[in-house]
Amino acid sequence: MQRAAILIPLIPWVLSSCADTPEAITPEIINFPKSASGEHDQPMPELKFDNTTVDFGVVSEGERVEQRFRFVNTGNAPLAISQVVPACGCTTPKDWPQGVIQPGASGSITIEFDSNNRVGKIDKTIDVQANTVPSSTRLHLTGEVKGPEH
Repeated sequence: MQRAAILIPLIPWVLSSCADTPEAITPEIINFPKSASGEHDQPMPELKFDNTTVDFGVVSEGERVEQRFRFVNTGNAPLAISQVVPACGCTTPKDWPQGVIQPGASGSITIEFDSNNRVGKIDKTIDVQANTVPSSTRLHLTGEVKGPEH
């Protein structure tokens, strides 16, 4: 009886979480069946960045820098970005589209770099995981950090 009292209030929440919305990421979007030859037999999304390398220029040690990587889904199927993974703790993904990006639609990924204790030339990598082939796109955030003058 106690279980029923706990579970009954959860039913509307469970049912509403299953509702399809235009921006919902579904298994059909993420998993693309392949034919016997290994070729995709369905339309595919394509993640095309304006630039995969963005240079933030020269900054002073301790500054935080935000840069935006702009992209378009140039494919012919909905695009879903599952993860944005920096290679270093000094680089943080700030935002990216969490829902579906339709063919022809654009978006951006904002990355923040913390230059504290990072003096010198910088080339930080960020891997973008999506339902594309290949499934990962590597971005580069470059620049130079100047330390205090001695």
